[in-house]
Amino acid sequence: MTIYEIAKKAGVSIATISRAMSPQTRGKVSAATLKKIDEIVKKYGYTPNVAARNLGGTSFKTIGVVLPHLKGIFFSDYYTQLLSGVADTLLDTDYHFKMVTLKADNFQWDHYDFRAGEGVDGIIITHWPHFFSSAAALEKLTVPCVVINDPEAGVRVHFASCDNQMGGEIAARYLYSKGHRQVVVLAGPAWSADSRQRIEGFKDFFKRMNAPAKFEVLQGDFQEEKAGALAEAYFRKNDQVTAFFCCNDLMAFGVISALKKTGIHCPRDISVMGYDDDRRAESFEPPLTTIRAPHYDLTKEGTRRLLRYLKKEEKEEFFKEQTVFPVELVERQSVQQV
Repeated sequence: MTIYEIAKKAGVSIATISRAMSPQTRGKVSAATLKKIDEIVKKYGYTPNVAARNLGGTSFKTIGVVLPHLKGIFFSDYYTQLLSGVADTLLDTDYHFKMVTLKADNFQWDHYDFRAGEGVDGIIITHWPHFFSSAAALEKLTVPCVVINDPEAGVRVHFASCDNQMGGEIAARYLYSKGHRQVVVLAGPAWSADSRQRIEGFKDFFKRMNAPAKFEVLQGDFQEEKAGALAEAYFRKNDQVTAFFCCNDLMAFGVISALKKTGIHCPRDISVMGYDDDRRAESFEPPLTTIRAPHYDLTKEGTRRLLRYLKKEEKEEFFKEQTVFPVELVERQSVQQV
């Protein structure tokens, strides 16, 4: 359906439809009008007007990097590693990249034509649940894509991720070896497959050990301040806990900082372990024991595979295979023997 047809059905101007379809101006349209337009787009689909000049098969020599539009996003080491992985892979090629920062709206982007609307030959996406109603929507994209992390089984898309289940198991084994039997796990958001896999690996290890152990899961949502507040409140009521395992380093930083303000010392009073090996981890006080997840390397590999597909050096196997990178323990000073 064209912009003219959508405008007619919605009873609004073409300019309003244009604003609603653009990530940069979408916020200028009223919520009621957006809802009406989105329902029409969801039902009939939408092809941007610029598609007419893009349907000839000409390559733009451009890859889009789709990121969530979050406050302070580029303070995060995770996103800078991803962008560096893409940029470094394309450096000696004839391809460029452009960032496409989108606000969470999984109905709008289910039907968006990234090739026509953004002028890209392929896209690299991270945190896909921010943008799409289901993983099945990824299969309907008009351009080939690589999804960084949060893999989904049985979806015809190339995922590049870390072995998060193994990472959770490595973390559990390490804490277990240090005598920790009462552990609190700080989880990421409910939509995060990475977080779920890390917790599954952690739980599976303790089950196999058949040893008396107790651990609880708190929803820290990968957020530094929220994790710190949760850990502080929990420790005040349950001071028998000996360690926190955090599903990313940001939450570990928040836990250590929040407890430190109340006079609780890490690792003397409580051990804290993270995940990712953020650039702050080595210089943090205390230096953080964590699981190193090679986000830069896996993004480079995912970008390389996408380039090979665009150059017709890969065919159907591109969509059937997943790129999985191993993780490793980085032992520093935030965990001690019980």
